[in-house]
Amino acid sequence: MDELRQINNREFYKILNKSPDEFEEFLINLDLLPGKTKTCLACGGTMNLRDRGKKGLTYRCTTYRCRKEIFELSYLWAHHQADVKNVSRNVKNVDGSSIADVTISDWKNFFRDLCHEYFKSHPIIIGGPGVVVHIDETVITKRKYHRGRLPSEEWWFFGGIEVVSGRAFIVPVKRRNRETLIPLIQKHIAPGTVIHSDCWAAYSTISQLPQGYIHRRSLAKI
Repeated sequence: MDELRQINNREFYKILNKSPDEFEEFLINLDLLPGKTKTCLACGGTMNLRDRGKKGLTYRCTTYRCRKEIFELSYLWAHHQADVKNVSRNVKNVDGSSIADVTISDWKNFFRDLCHEYFKSHPIIIGGPGVVVHIDETVITKRKYHRGRLPSEEWWFFGGIEVVSGRAFIVPVKRRNRETLIPLIQKHIAPGTVIHSDCWAAYSTISQLPQGYIHRRSLAKI
């Protein structure tokens, strides 16, 4: 932004008269457009810019070994084995050195972000015609060293689980009223499902929803 403020009127119109290639290079130098190449922070190799359509522009490292490292990291993370000690022991840089702890943490955060974005656009849906699903809310709180008074802040969650398969979903909620829980039921539970719940008032209209749910209520806490 400072660079733009320093451009006077004469320079501004001169820039507008640049050729398309020169103008693109100018925008890249200002970081207003992504460069066509970039240095890979993991191996120092060249990363090329790729247009992935709806997924946008991304960089891909051209070094085979670097791509292998990313695959190894993602495999260990998916199998819950991506602690720093294990990754440092099993995954090496191109030069044979261990991957830096901060790099491992960055990649793990990146994998978590990918999962977050995926489940935002592909919500978990359980149940189906005749399938029994139990739903309930729960609160999570924590005391330091398990001592002292309960903290004032609580985290409420709402979820459901298929009785037979164990497939489930759980989402954080700020409120447990009908306006909050009913849309989540419609989002995560397939039409025709047999839903079992307690007698919480927010669930009273489940059987009236257009998804054709069969609602069973119980006084006992599920």
